Amino acid sequence: MRAGPGLVDPGGDLDDCRSPQPTTSLMTVATFAAMATTIDWSAGTWPHVAHRRAGGRRRYNKLRQDQAAIRRMEVVMLLREFGGWNWGVQKRIAKELGVSEATISRDLRRLWLGP
Repeated sequence: MRAGPGLVDPGGDLDDCRSPQPTTSLMTVATFAAMATTIDWSAGTWPHVAHRRAGGRRRYNKLRQDQAAIRRMEVVMLLREFGGWNWGVQKRIAKELGVSEATISRDLRRLWLGP
């Protein structure tokens, strides 16, 4: 008889030469799952952890802002290339850049109205 993970071969005669897998009781798995889903929101965070998270957010947000600025420059260039503001130009620009039409609308609004 072959013993799989979490199963014990009572006879000790495993078909293969692997060492027997450790057993895992369902109580342990259920307890671990309950502990993993319980969050203590009032627990404090170490300052170095909070600083690292904030640094990661700043870095990610800066990257997205830079990508948006580059995309807006591309929108202006494509707007010129497509002959100015005509019917369907936003859709063509969105397809060219691989973004949604709503993104192009927001970019154009930002370009015309400013930050």
